[in-house]
Amino acid sequence: MNEQNGQNQDDNLRGTINQSSDFPQTLVQKPKGKKGVVLGISIGLGVIIIGMGVVLAAGIWDPLWNPFRPSPNKVIMEAIDNLANIKSMRTKAEFTVTTGDATEGTTKIIMDAKEDKIDPQNPKSQALFDVSFVKGGVEITLSGETRSVDNVFYIDITTLPIVLTLQLSNYGIDVSPFVGKWYKFDPKEAGVNLALLNNGAESEKMQNEIMNLFKEYPLFKAKAKLRNEKIDDNLAYHYLVTIDNENAKDFLINVFKIVQGELGSFTPEQMSDEETTKEIEAVFDRMGEITFEIWIGVQDRYIYRIKGDKDFYTLDADNVPTDKMALDFELLFSEFNQPQEIVAPKDSSNIMDLLMPFFQAWFAGGATELPL
Repeated sequence: MNEQNGQNQDDNLRGTINQSSDFPQTLVQKPKGKKGVVLGISIGLGVIIIGMGVVLAAGIWDPLWNPFRPSPNKVIMEAIDNLANIKSMRTKAEFTVTTGDATEGTTKIIMDAKEDKIDPQNPKSQALFDVSFVKGGVEITLSGETRSVDNVFYIDITTLPIVLTLQLSNYGIDVSPFVGKWYKFDPKEAGVNLALLNNGAESEKMQNEIMNLFKEYPLFKAKAKLRNEKIDDNLAYHYLVTIDNENAKDFLINVFKIVQGELGSFTPEQMSDEETTKEIEAVFDRMGEITFEIWIGVQDRYIYRIKGDKDFYTLDADNVPTDKMALDFELLFSEFNQPQEIVAPKDSSNIMDLLMPFFQAWFAGGATELPL
């Protein structure tokens, strides 16, 4: 009996074993070695680093710490060099000078100008300007437009200050017929023989000499890198810049020499080099450090915007600081190398027609009191 039970147990055990052998066997994977894990991580990091390098180098992502960014001073010099390649552009500018607080006096100048030198034989320019003076709650405005076509200059005064109009009327000068009317000045008709107007080669020579001075005496140094911005859909580098006073002094001294050499007797009485140097150095010493922001195109290296502010003091005859003043300015540049539609006014009078009433008052003996 016991033997039978033992045999049954053996049969049951064999059956259990046989039944279990019908199920699929689970494969147990061996854990990866450390070398395989390290290799996978290294490859992944390598892909990420290469991808970031491509993105940074291509400028798709350009944070301030991007090691592929060009030197700010190099970008600024490239932008200055690029000025010679600009044959036409549009400039919008706004300057505000405040004396003391805003109630003591504010002067604002707004200008919208276009220049076109694509055809060197017919340079053209146009500027709309608006000047306002506010003092003691009273605002005085002056506005107008100027044009230059083929070295002939035109001007139209559209608004004159009422105060000036009333003062001139006291001297028998009625300016109302002259407001809103075009006047022209043709240097050739007036017998003016300036080399800069009649000789394009001389003008180009002087421009080239000044551009060379820009390279010899870099005027600007980057003080800080700021976040890139878009201006008119153009991505631009953004820097805080300071003027290099020493280079600026040398630059201006040499510019004066060039201008005096080209214009000769048409320039004011010439000072000696020593006097000129002293005057320029005194100006920069009074101004101190001058900083402003500048935006330069990432792709084209054009200057798109300049913005700054500066506090300073006016000086009396003894060089003692007097009134505190503040200057705010902003310039916007656009439409580079695009043809500008600038035409001479259809109807214009000789500028002497505008000046004759003042000459008559002068010869009549009222010149010393004219409010000019």
